[in-house]
Amino acid sequence: MHVEYDTGLDELADAQLRALAHSGMVKRMRRRGVLWMAVLTAVPLYLYLALRGASLAERLVFAGLGVLIALGGYALTWRRSARKRLRKYLLEQFQSDRPIRFMVELRDDCIWIQQDGVQLLFDWNHVSEVVDAGDAVEFYMKNGGFVMVRNKGFVDAQGRAEFLDIARKRKSMAGAPPAN
Repeated sequence: MHVEYDTGLDELADAQLRALAHSGMVKRMRRRGVLWMAVLTAVPLYLYLALRGASLAERLVFAGLGVLIALGGYALTWRRSARKRLRKYLLEQFQSDRPIRFMVELRDDCIWIQQDGVQLLFDWNHVSEVVDAGDAVEFYMKNGGFVMVRNKGFVDAQGRAEFLDIARKRKSMAGAPPAN
């Protein structure tokens, strides 16, 4: 089954963010960043209040509030900031904001992809997950690869359902032992 459509840098950045959100390493990096943000907020605030003669209770309360405000700001701005940086990176790589043709074909032995003149093949036995994300069908690969097919590539909901069904069947057949 073949699907093709034009995509843009914003959609590519969104796809990259989805792939990153699935990564254990990226999750650990974000947790580490959150921890450092908490430490770098609480310690200076605590020390400043200590120098100003605040009681221990006041120092702890205000340091805790400072941490909550900093973490709330981080949570509210991280995705937007990451999307903006990814878009700049993609603009640098593609050298323009033009539409990019994306094609995917579910073949018997692999998923074939072509985007901006580059072709990739992913054998079905390297697909770890086929996810119905609501607005797209996502393929997560065992080697860290990621493919996202947006709903706009399908003529209708029936075509999307057929694509998803074929993908799931081929993935499960790839993991099955060979027939004798």
